[in-house]
Parts: sequence; structure tokens; C-alpha cells
Amino acid sequence: SAAASWLMKSSQGGEKHAQYFVADELRSGGMWPKDPAQARSLMQKAAEQDQPLAVGVLADMWITGEGGAMDLAQGRRWYIKAAELGDARSKENAARMLFRGEGGPADPVKGEALLRDAAGNDNYAQAQYALGVRLYEGAGLKQNLPEAARWLELAAASGHADAQGLLGFMIIRQAGVPLDAPRALSLMRSGAQAGSILAADYLGETLFLSYGGVKEDPVEAGRWNRVAAEGGRWLAQLRWGYHLKYGYGTPVNGREAYRWLKQARDNGLTQADEHLDPAFVAANR
Repeated sequence: SAAASWLMKSSQGGEKHAQYFVADELRSGGMWPKDPAQARSLMQKAAEQDQPLAVGVLADMWITGEGGAMDLAQGRRWYIKAAELGDARSKENAARMLFRGEGGPADPVKGEALLRDAAGNDNYAQAQYALGVRLYEGAGLKQNLPEAARWLELAAASGHADAQGLLGFMIIRQAGVPLDAPRALSLMRSGAQAGSILAADYLGETLFLSYGGVKEDPVEAGRWNRVAAEGGRWLAQLRWGYHLKYGYGTPVNGREAYRWLKQARDNGLTQADEHLDPAFVAANR
């Protein structure tokens, strides 16, 4: 089309916004067939001219190896550049790499500054969640449960499903916040129903173990423990295996129970051994 021809010509002439647009279309196969290498070349040119969207996307491409070599150091450099241009997503990505020492030396001070900037000044839900997790776990920052809950509240209010799950779990376990079982269940259910494996895991555990005085519910516990087990959560694999072995809220299924209990054991959960007695294993392996 005339528009596609004009955009391609503009991008070849060095116009940075056209370079970004054409690169994005070459990544997705929209106006032109997919061409990851050409997309990366144009994205690099646009990023070198500080096109704000291109800088963060170029970082993604270096991190994943899309359209060329994978290079964490280059990815980190471009995330930091995008962060300096004000991109909230890149601030959170750069912060994660700085905390972990990916693509260069660890720099938790700079990582914290970027994360707090994205969480506070940009009101970016993913950064609010990431900051809440670090304060909850004491990972790279001093543990501070009340502050963790405050950031998770903001992310949860924006619909961040993992934040809803973790905040609900903190409330039911009274981790820096008062117990409010109905609200905790509501938050965890919202997160789980939105597809958060983390929320499903916490909800399944809560209903399985009756945290916070919640009434035991084998059927709903089984539903969410299965979702979390299939999502790779190790303790949920152990709980779902228990459901299946003993018929707790679901029909007995020895072979499936063995499969999930063995998976939990293979992942290092020695608690599974008490349910993997020799007679059971021999009958169901």
C-alpha cells in the first residue's frame, strides 16, 4: 500500500518513529512478513535516536535473542537507557537485573531507586508488586511487612492478580496486617480466577489447612491445588497428590496420586515420602 511504502521509505531515510513502527510490524508480521533480523536492525537505529518505545523493546530483543544474539549486558544497558527516558516497564526490568546482578555487577541501591520510582511516581502495578514482594521476602531489601502490604494494596487495586494473591495470603496469615478472612479469601479468589498460579496456590493452601479460621473446603481446595500443581508449584503438587490418594474432595486415583507425589518428591519435598509407602508405590507406579 501507499502507507506501507511511505513508512518503509521514511524508516530507510532515518526517521526514528517510522523505524520503530516498521520494526514493530516486522516483528509481528503485520504490514510485512516477519523478519526478526531486520526488525532488530531498525529497532536498534530507532533506539540510538532515543525513540522512547524502541529503547525498551530493543532491550527485550537483546534479553531474548530475538532477531540476533542474546546479550544480557546489552539488554541491561538498554533497559537503563529506557528507564532514564521515563519508561516505567523498563525501570522495573532494569531494577530486577540490578538486584540480581544480571548483565553486570549487582547494584541494589540503584535497583531500589528505579523500582520505587516506577512504583511510586509512575504508579506502575508490576513495579508495585515487585517492590511488595522484595519487602515481604527481604530479598535485596530489609524485610518490612507493613510496607510490603501497602505496595501490594496498590497493585491489587489495579487488578494485578499475583498481588491480589499475595496480599490475601498476608492477610490470612496476619503477616504485618490484621486478619480479615473474608477479604483475604476474596482477594485470593480474584487473583486465582484471573489466572494467577500464585494466588491459586495460596488459596488452595488456605482452604486445605484452614488458615485464619476459614472452614475447610476439600472440594474448592482440590480445585485450586490442582491448578497450582499443574502450574508447577511444588507444595501444591504435594497437596494435590494427597487429595488424589485419600479421596479428599475428589475421587481416589492412585496412579495420578503417585505421579503428583513423586513429582513433589523429585522437586525436593521430602514430606512426600510419608505418602509414598512401598505398597502404594508398587501398586501405582
